[in-house]
Amino acid sequence: MIDFPEQFVLMVSGPLGTGKNEFCLNMANIHLKKGKKVVYITTDLTPKVIYSKLNDFGLDDELENLYFFDGSIWNIKDRAKWLSEKKVKLIDISASNPNIMFEKVETGLSVLGGNLKIIFDSLSSFLFRNELGPAIKTFSRLVNRCRREHDFLVFTLHEDLHPPHIFKEAENFADGEIKLRFIEDEEGLKRQIMIAFLRGLYYDSEWRDISMESGFLEIL
Repeated sequence: MIDFPEQFVLMVSGPLGTGKNEFCLNMANIHLKKGKKVVYITTDLTPKVIYSKLNDFGLDDELENLYFFDGSIWNIKDRAKWLSEKKVKLIDISASNPNIMFEKVETGLSVLGGNLKIIFDSLSSFLFRNELGPAIKTFSRLVNRCRREHDFLVFTLHEDLHPPHIFKEAENFADGEIKLRFIEDEEGLKRQIMIAFLRGLYYDSEWRDISMESGFLEIL
């Protein structure tokens, strides 16, 4: 995995099922093992699912540095029960409009300080649940905050669910983009990864096969 610099915003795009969630989990795993604070902004998978998958990576004490900002959709009673069983740091950021959501995110991030590793999975779910204009503006505020506070931000976007102008606007927020796709050959259906661009960094822009056995992302 590339060692991205601070103040870097990375976009991970691809069709549904190509491995965007898994890419984010691998990023979280790497940063947590380095002792970094990881903020997982969830609008897609629930914290319960993410926590379980990170446990599968063999993380234990490292999860002390994991903070969930939860905007996913799941049963309130189920969440309360899960939180009572796990020592998890979680802030509920669900809100009726994106501005209120951002205020909750900003308050939480301010308490944690700078140099954070922030995962926003997924921007698509956030855009679909909110009025587009205010949602884009809210995300722009998060990007600016990350650059100001020397954070690293990775966000995901479902490539086949948005019109071209929305996809382009999302790309404009990013300092780099990693693309994922399916390809079929004589061996069957494969996942592939490619670096579309990385500002200021050397990269190879060829498509490469990937394996996600047991959740670990490996470039073949």
